[in-house]
Amino acid sequence: MNIDDRRVWLWYDERRAIAVAQTEVEMQRQHIVKGRLVGPKSVELDEPVVGMTAEVEVLVRPASDASGQAGETVSDFLRRIPAGTRSKEEIDRQVHAERESWGVC
Repeated sequence: MNIDDRRVWLWYDERRAIAVAQTEVEMQRQHIVKGRLVGPKSVELDEPVVGMTAEVEVLVRPASDASGQAGETVSDFLRRIPAGTRSKEEIDRQVHAERESWGVC
């Protein structure tokens, strides 16, 4: 590795370290607080948010998982959805055709 190559790698590592540090700072500045909508443009928080006086971005989603009950596992979810209607042979044909398109078979 020559000197120019080392400079490129040092620059890359420094930029990557800066990007990671910036991401960590952004993550530390985020707060997840439960609350409720009390109007079309108003949110009432269950606890105060201290140390943040800037403009914020609000993501609104139901407190429990929208796809099911809070605490539900993926296995529980899969068990309660209706079974598919395709046969094993149909699925195998589709998988085989897809693999052939990749040149794998």
